[in-house]
Amino acid sequence: MIHTRWLKSLVTNTKGNTAVMFAVAALPLTLMAGGAVDMMQTYSVKSKLQKAVDAAALQAAAARKLDDAGRKRAALASFADNFAGDGTARIKTVQNIRITKDKVIFTARASVPTHFLKLASIGSIDIMAKAVIKRHYGSMEVALVLDNTRSMAGTKIATLKRAAKKLTGTLFKEGAKDKIHVSVVPYAQYVNVGKDKRGASWLNAPADKTIYHPARCYMSWTYKAVNCHMSTCTSWNDGVSTTHACRKCDWVRDKQVRTCTPAWTQKVTWNGCVGSRRHPLNVTDSAPGKRIPGISGVWCQRPILPLNTDKGAIDRELDRMSANVNGTYIPSGLIWGWRALSSAAPYTQGTDADTARKKNVRKAIVLMTDGVNTCDPDYTSGRHYCGQGKGKTANALTRELCGNIKKAGIHIYSVAFGVTDPATRKMLQSCASDGASYFDARDNSALLAAFKDIGKSLATIYLSE
Repeated sequence: MIHTRWLKSLVTNTKGNTAVMFAVAALPLTLMAGGAVDMMQTYSVKSKLQKAVDAAALQAAAARKLDDAGRKRAALASFADNFAGDGTARIKTVQNIRITKDKVIFTARASVPTHFLKLASIGSIDIMAKAVIKRHYGSMEVALVLDNTRSMAGTKIATLKRAAKKLTGTLFKEGAKDKIHVSVVPYAQYVNVGKDKRGASWLNAPADKTIYHPARCYMSWTYKAVNCHMSTCTSWNDGVSTTHACRKCDWVRDKQVRTCTPAWTQKVTWNGCVGSRRHPLNVTDSAPGKRIPGISGVWCQRPILPLNTDKGAIDRELDRMSANVNGTYIPSGLIWGWRALSSAAPYTQGTDADTARKKNVRKAIVLMTDGVNTCDPDYTSGRHYCGQGKGKTANALTRELCGNIKKAGIHIYSVAFGVTDPATRKMLQSCASDGASYFDARDNSALLAAFKDIGKSLATIYLSE
């Protein structure tokens, strides 16, 4: 029984009331402040747990040479490495990993001990992290934009064929065959769209013509060599330099001779080669309201192979490539690689941008060159003129094209094959979509390795959850 006298004294006695009231009021404030600290700690651990789970799942998906048991061990080892450290040593986790044909699912659960929330009987907070890794088997459209200039002759073009065919082999092995679309775009001074395109609404192909040259005679000087000696010379083959021993002489006039040439007939034909429209039409994939100029009287490589799902047809076209034309004009290869992936004329086999986004269609260009730009466009004629001092305009156009292509959502892989010019290497590196998509292949074996890595990257894995 409580004595009323004591109760009355408790009510009327004010000594120490302030301290009691503060203590009672401070308890929820302490819980709130301390709870915030506990929650911040939990959030930090949760973030670290998620990163460790993501890394572990990616590790399992990437370890394709291991069996499922080996991939699980690799994932668990990765998780342990990434989750270790300050703030997590006391935290016990439970991991689960499931591997199927096309995905890896990794989950981890943990209980984070509290410090302040214990006062409210909350001793720990449960957290969970999950990662789902899928391999990209969706539709893929790839344009192989390959340098076929004369400097690629011999073992270089042979190695390029092997490398490109191994790349297509990887794509068709990894993905559904009807979802892999590959275009082959050989380039040098020009690109060849095929003589069958004559009459197309987007093309201004000149008519073939015959020019008669009458017989004529003229006087000319002959020259003789004096002061000859052996020396070291530098030769340039389409922007690629080589040094070799050579014989140097001074040449002086010797005598005049009369030279006569018989009458002859020259046939000027259009072989499928195309030039450039005026800027900015030559750096965009806009519909060709102004027709693209066909260039007659010149030779260019094999015609472009539009997007194709037949690996045999693609590989046969790669085998037919030949390095027998001088002049490097990289913008020509780039713009036609872009057009090959487009849904608008000249080529319409590509998926339009909206559908590509909705259906997860991946587009990529693989750009490869072994030299510097040696040609510049003449916008009056549409021709590309090559020679010493040329290439500055082409370099600017290359950089602009790379930027526009990437803005269009197309991934660019760039390969510098034995390129010695630092400025060109830098240009190609900046052209690539990221640092991992640029390859400085100094020799044939490095080119094979580069295309192998590109093939793996195109058939890549991605974090879907």
